[in-house]
Amino acid sequence: MKNIPKEKSSSLKTLRRELDLIDNNILQMIVKRAQLATKIYEAKKSDNSFVYQPVREAEILRKLNSSDLSPLDITKVWDIWRTMINANISLQSTLRIHVWDKKETNTDILSYFGPDVEVHELPVASDGSRERKSAEDVMLNNPQSDIIVIPFSRWDSDYSIGGKIIGAFPMISRDTPKYFVVGKNNFLKSSDDITLFSVVFNNWNIEIPKEFDDNKDDYEWVSRWFSDLKKQMQKKLEIDIEIEYLIPNPGVKKYLIGVKGYFDESSQFIKSLSANDSIQSIELKGIYPNILVYNKGK
Repeated sequence: MKNIPKEKSSSLKTLRRELDLIDNNILQMIVKRAQLATKIYEAKKSDNSFVYQPVREAEILRKLNSSDLSPLDITKVWDIWRTMINANISLQSTLRIHVWDKKETNTDILSYFGPDVEVHELPVASDGSRERKSAEDVMLNNPQSDIIVIPFSRWDSDYSIGGKIIGAFPMISRDTPKYFVVGKNNFLKSSDDITLFSVVFNNWNIEIPKEFDDNKDDYEWVSRWFSDLKKQMQKKLEIDIEIEYLIPNPGVKKYLIGVKGYFDESSQFIKSLSANDSIQSIELKGIYPNILVYNKGK
């Protein structure tokens, strides 16, 4: 066995002792945080509050991101915090997550919300679609601890009946979230929100370019195309507010539009859109705290 120089061995032992002290302090803080979480749950029950609080989670993420995390980065630090958040939620109540297809979404849900959640599939109607009533029942029976998760691309579905989009995940992404979270609780304002509304136009539809299929896997090409499309949409809507993203449902000329800011149904912004002659109908689909767009190395 190779002899280790005494100076190096002594230095290593000292560093490890320091690490052990830090570990002990971290453990004490984790336990204290969990104890506070149980007290918070008692306060939530008295206020009839909800277990899943996306605005609170977004505030924690933004605070972490504004700190000096070197040599770590926000993705690694957020993984640690999500584990603590999920553990604390499990001490408060069992979060029940309802989905359209467990096989497709189960891995992502457990990865993000942790192993202690319950994942349930919404019942299937006789025609093969998800039952509208089952989604309504989820929102009515136990809204404090039940949420519905829908894929980002399936926003125009019956799974959101009875609730509104209140959150999105993952909270750190390259561009857009992968899933929306539908819940019953009221919209809470954060420092950076996205308002979602669906629009049906009278005489306008997106024309998908012929090159789309050849380039749909090219991130930069698709980004440029959507950037041009958003400019067209802004001109059509006659708004100055920047459109963060849009998702078309060309079959019915309906589009999900996400704009930066908090605009509820009473806001002048929504009222002005409703009065636009180009719009046949408009519906507020939800408001959620914006995700953190993070491109490592850029």
